[in-house]
Amino acid sequence: MYQTKKKKQYSNKTRKNKDVSIIKKINSNFESQLNYPLIKSISNEFKQRMVHEHTSIPSLYKKYQYYYKINKGDNYQKYYVIDNEKHTCILDLESIGKSKSFFSVSGVSFSNDETFMVFSVDTIGNRFHSIYKKDFFSDTIVKIISDVDGDVKISPDCRFIYYLKMNQSMRSHKLFSYDLQTKKHECLFTENDDSFSLGLEQSTDRNYINLHCVSWESTHVYVLLNNQCKLVYKKEKDLFYNLIPYLNTWYITYIKNGISKIIYTEDNFKTYHTLLPNKPNVEYEECVIKGHYLCCIYKKNGYSHLVSVNLITKKEKYFEFKTPMSSFSFPGMSNLDICNPKIIINVYSYLQPNKTIELNCVTNDIKTIHTEKINHYQSNKYGEKLIKVNDKLCITMLYRKDKYKKNMKCLLYGYGAYGTNIDPEFDSNIISLLDRGFIYCIAHVRGGGFHGNNWYKEGKLLKKMNTFKDFIECARYLIRNKYTESKKLAIWGRSAGGLLIGATLNMAPELFQFAVLGVPFVDVINTMKDKSKPLTLEEYKEWGNPYNKNYESYIKKYDPILNIDLKAKYPNVYIYSNLEDTLVEYKEPFHYYMKMKEADVFKNKERNLYMNINLKYGHTQSSKRYENLNEQAIIYSMIVKQIK
Repeated sequence: MYQTKKKKQYSNKTRKNKDVSIIKKINSNFESQLNYPLIKSISNEFKQRMVHEHTSIPSLYKKYQYYYKINKGDNYQKYYVIDNEKHTCILDLESIGKSKSFFSVSGVSFSNDETFMVFSVDTIGNRFHSIYKKDFFSDTIVKIISDVDGDVKISPDCRFIYYLKMNQSMRSHKLFSYDLQTKKHECLFTENDDSFSLGLEQSTDRNYINLHCVSWESTHVYVLLNNQCKLVYKKEKDLFYNLIPYLNTWYITYIKNGISKIIYTEDNFKTYHTLLPNKPNVEYEECVIKGHYLCCIYKKNGYSHLVSVNLITKKEKYFEFKTPMSSFSFPGMSNLDICNPKIIINVYSYLQPNKTIELNCVTNDIKTIHTEKINHYQSNKYGEKLIKVNDKLCITMLYRKDKYKKNMKCLLYGYGAYGTNIDPEFDSNIISLLDRGFIYCIAHVRGGGFHGNNWYKEGKLLKKMNTFKDFIECARYLIRNKYTESKKLAIWGRSAGGLLIGATLNMAPELFQFAVLGVPFVDVINTMKDKSKPLTLEEYKEWGNPYNKNYESYIKKYDPILNIDLKAKYPNVYIYSNLEDTLVEYKEPFHYYMKMKEADVFKNKERNLYMNINLKYGHTQSSKRYENLNEQAIIYSMIVKQIK
């Protein structure tokens, strides 16, 4: 769950209020408990394994090839074009952002006539962005508007800039166009249903901008034509879809009542044909179309796979990889050449460094064109496995082979909300735990997306308790089968995962030695009953409306702050948050901490309760690469210190 306040409440005056004075004392006490040599050692390990330099694969649009690069020592990217082998930087975010304490950029997009670009910047961490326009070969940057959502796109005819405005609760609810000729702003669309938020998407062929109206129960899509919004389908509950136009045909990833398929229409949404039919346990996700081939990432039995389809012959080709626990993405800036049947794909896995492949859809050949080089790391020293707790509930386990034994130190991580899956991705920081004799485990609980939409539905609304029961069952399974023991078991979750940890602590405090709650959503009833707070109304589809007595009584059963038991034998607990967080306002974990510290186990010094609220970050910690490493090292040092 995410919550926030209006931007005006994040002023310097607020920073000096009573809460901040108390927070500074809490932070000072926390800092006095830190093991700084250990933090430095872990931070150095992170830096040694860090990918300091990265360059995306260049791709030709019409006149120019495009790519971005981040250099060693820099925190932010630089964007380039190639013209006749001449490389020219068209946007230097490092120079722009290096003087800012926080600098988060999104919405980078260039015009179809290849003369200018737009981007948006949040310089506080509170999700309010300013939108800027920059001509390719000019140093002048022009501000278009401030205090808006970070989503921004350029119209295919290059005349308009589309952006989204947020209401007082920070829900993106209005679509605006900015006319580059007249300099006028015009509201094109307003979403009045508080359970929906807006998002913008540019089609693969760059000929359309689509407006997505998204809730946790359905999605509906408008196509922007002649500065007007055209709705594709009538609004229906439990309908989720996306549009991919290509050569006068619309291809559609379509999920209705859990049934997933890819269909297409050649007569402007009048009749439909099936391209990829529904199959058991399969959900079609992201697609890209190039050179008369559609390539699709689909989910089956918890993991991602690839299939390509010849759009002329309709012949399918499914691809298998040596590392079955993988995930994929299509980097947009590397796939601008839509007439080319060679598709650039990023491949991620838990223990293999990220790599980029080129899939030739004509020959079905796959070529690795780049693999990240990770210093001080040998992948053959580490292992991974998927453990089945029961028929559906699974745990992913990572370990170092020469340290693998019974009753190991263990970190169990979880999230379990919004249908979000913790997809395989290489995180070199985890190696610092594996090298110290930990097993790192991910609990794929209900409420997440490991088994698709139905798995998500089994852990939301009046079935939310299943999320916490699954996590506890995962912990008990690990202990029962001697993978670990309670005195060596740490648990960690952030944001909605912080709710998971908070609820779990109240339900089974004796199972754990240490718990980490990051930017945690731990005050469900009070947040959900305040309709003026950000995202509350749209979150009714995830947690339920507490003004309905059935939902209210159910939420009260697991609400972390309401269920604190002052007599419970809680483990050691570490809570971290950020003052500028507008997704989970700092007051939630702050009030949770103030109540939690009254528990006997903490008052009597039997266990330790730690709290740290950073005074300058938003929901995702520091925007600076190297500073963020130190923040992560603090969290890891706490885990290492508590689990012996």
